[in-house]
Amino acid sequence: MEALKDDQINMIGIYGMGGVGKTTLVKEVAKQAEDHKDQFDEVVMAVVSQTPNFIKIQDEIADKLGLNFVAKSESGRARELYDRIMQKKRSLVILDDIWERVELEAIGIPSGANHKGCKIVLTSRKKDVCNRMGTQKDFSIKFLSEQEAWTLFSKMVGDSVDFPRLRSTAVEVAKECGGLPLAIAVVARALRNKDLSFWHDALNRLRKSIQEKDVSLALELSYTHLESEEAKYFFLLCSLFPEDHSIAIEDLLKYGIGLGSFQDVDTVDEAIVRANTLVYNLKYSCLLLESHREEYVRIHDVVRDIAISIASKGNRAFLAKAGLGLREWPKKDTYEPYTAISIMSNDIHELPEGLECPNLQILFLDGNRPSLQFPENFFLGMENLKVLKMSGIAKRNGNADSSKVIRFEKM
Repeated sequence: MEALKDDQINMIGIYGMGGVGKTTLVKEVAKQAEDHKDQFDEVVMAVVSQTPNFIKIQDEIADKLGLNFVAKSESGRARELYDRIMQKKRSLVILDDIWERVELEAIGIPSGANHKGCKIVLTSRKKDVCNRMGTQKDFSIKFLSEQEAWTLFSKMVGDSVDFPRLRSTAVEVAKECGGLPLAIAVVARALRNKDLSFWHDALNRLRKSIQEKDVSLALELSYTHLESEEAKYFFLLCSLFPEDHSIAIEDLLKYGIGLGSFQDVDTVDEAIVRANTLVYNLKYSCLLLESHREEYVRIHDVVRDIAISIASKGNRAFLAKAGLGLREWPKKDTYEPYTAISIMSNDIHELPEGLECPNLQILFLDGNRPSLQFPENFFLGMENLKVLKMSGIAKRNGNADSSKVIRFEKM
């Protein structure tokens, strides 16, 4: 916060590896800035991500400013956003998860000499990105010390860590999390109230696999300890969405119903209760995060990477290629193993002919070009398809088997 008070500093960079706590830190900065109205008139935060979507970033900032865009184009919206931010003398803009240099004015964010009252804080995994963005002050987020890690771990596990028969093992498990807050959180929640045998197993697995500071095994361990296959599948469904996407709980509910994945559920009301319970448990396990609104959830990009890795294997393989800027359908030797394919939020204009996907149950196509072309036989090799997401594209496309498309679209 002291750097934000320096009139000579307009842009601050915060860098460190994934899962080290950058987002948590800048959220706290935003909270403190909002609490001290004498320093900033407005505080806004947006996620940039690995494949920046300027329209989405503009929407996220505008929503917090109460700005309704008149323009439809990206450049027109940028001008409106720029003018709106310029109206205030002192603004704080936080941009989380930047992977490459981005032109701030192309989004609509004034910086530097253009508006010295607009302070910008950005986070990245790489210091080099901060340098290329022109930051004037950078802060490196280090791993937690052994004592800090233990304090966080024991707080999340609860009083059971003080049991004499458990404490020594718990201390070793905390050490194996490598000082990464995300790893500590998911492992602590996974082992909370578990028998000593689970702790020993977790310690053995972490020791064998974490040679460096790596959060992946900790996350896989948390996934393994989820209470049911139902919860595991619900979690993996979240990997089908783009990075930093706000996922509607209602959508997850619909997919669960469409797939018949809820066990011992006979009514829609029971399904709603089950979906909300699963989401609550996944958030408690630190595998899902709160979003900007109560009815949405998010998945940390590091957690999403692990979910994609898990979901790409096994009997129900997923092909998750959402939000990667693809211009063509992802080519594979065979699509037979896949039970879910997501190419949402790309730039694909044509789908392939004659795909054989006998096990495919889920297909996400929305967010591509409105003129996306469907070959006449596109759906013929998908006899087990249960959930189709395409935001009305087929209504503008007369080539595909419309009777099958409409039937799925209503689900």
